[in-house]
Amino acid sequence: MPFVSPKDRDRIQVEGSKSCETVGDICYVFYKRIMEIWREEPRWRTAHRLYKDFDYEPEGNGYWEFVYEQVMCKFEKIDVICASKLAYKMFWDLHVYDYEIQQLEKNGNI
Repeated sequence: MPFVSPKDRDRIQVEGSKSCETVGDICYVFYKRIMEIWREEPRWRTAHRLYKDFDYEPEGNGYWEFVYEQVMCKFEKIDVICASKLAYKMFWDLHVYDYEIQQLEKNGNI
């Protein structure tokens, strides 16, 4: 769950992702970054790019790899993968879905 307590958010803000204590903290780190990027340009292209950037790929892909390197001594890779995917899913459910409904109403159905 990305919506961790304000106390946990403050700890992560000060100490960085290496201070994550739970998988929820990791999810928060991913969700926070996703929202920073989305707020700059809320459109389908951004959602698409974010999905590619935050979905796990074995070769490593920038931000995902950065977070994993910060927490790998405390968490298994699968936990970081799940946190990343769940952060994106929450982002989709709360932001992209509404955006797409607005576009459907504006442009009509297929």
